Amino acid sequence: MRERILNLLYQRKKEYVSGEELSQKVGISRTAIWKHIQALKGAGYKINSQKRLGYSLVSVPDLLLPYEIKRDLKTKILGKRIYYFKEIGSTNDCAIELARPPAGEAGKGAREGTIVIAEVQTKGKGRLGREWSSPFGGLWLSIILRPKILPTQAPRMTVIAALGVAKTIRELYSLDAFIKWPNDILIRSQLGTIRANGRMRKKGSRVFKKVCGILTEMEAEQDTVNYVVIGIGANLNIDVKKFPIEFRKDATSLEKELGRKIDRVEFTKRMLEEIENFYLLFKKRGFAPILKEWKEISATLGKGVKAVSGRRIIEGKAIDIDSDGTLIIKTKAGKKERILAGDVTLL
Repeated sequence: MRERILNLLYQRKKEYVSGEELSQKVGISRTAIWKHIQALKGAGYKINSQKRLGYSLVSVPDLLLPYEIKRDLKTKILGKRIYYFKEIGSTNDCAIELARPPAGEAGKGAREGTIVIAEVQTKGKGRLGREWSSPFGGLWLSIILRPKILPTQAPRMTVIAALGVAKTIRELYSLDAFIKWPNDILIRSQLGTIRANGRMRKKGSRVFKKVCGILTEMEAEQDTVNYVVIGIGANLNIDVKKFPIEFRKDATSLEKELGRKIDRVEFTKRMLEEIENFYLLFKKRGFAPILKEWKEISATLGKGVKAVSGRRIIEGKAIDIDSDGTLIIKTKAGKKERILAGDVTLL
């Protein structure tokens, strides 16, 4: 109901729409219209009210509100149901709870495409149990998917999400966005960095800096996936100086790279559309075309790398990524090592 009222105000933004007209078009009383308008004001919308004229939408808040994300969102699956929080521990934890069937009830829990989004995470999660800094101004979002795949194929969902994020950055902002195996989005930055990977560089030289990370979690049985939750943490309008000191050297934000703030709602909508396009392509044509695009913007292939997988430490050249998403490294001794999961550092 509130969404319909907002859409009507958007259609005639900065003009007045009478309470009577809103009442007739939405199908509720003028008193109910007034209550919804007050709720929208409480959410941060600036709406002028004038007797005999009605209501006029003046401006919208800098918040990732469901009404804003859904408006003109061109998706069939993603974002039809959005859970929004000003602050939460972890969007992934919340999405996992929603994806599971309620205790003692049959069913599958939240439907595919459901999204959890928050302005701030207090317990954001990175890979391997690491903390993920999640201040206001970023994008902290989790997507519930229910692909018909084997559990061993779940890493493919990370690839799909990574491609969606990278393509969004490339097309909206013309920035060089690349994917570092297995789950990081890097920007080729040239904004005054003078030290990278322990070596001095000339000021203004290009180095890779992390702008987004992806954490994929799932619940599965032996031969089927019940659900996959894809957590995306993107540094959008964030002052990198506010990051924990240990992250500042290798992290950046879109605001820093562009020298201006971006429209977070626009980024979120475009990203959801791109991820869904790749997801539907995967369902229709399989993983091969996805893998091809991934390799084209890989920050890892052809580079010297150091991989830590369990107790193994492997150094060499990243030469390929196979159909399972496994990274293949050729060591100096000429041996080919397969890395299914682990941490990779570009040398």
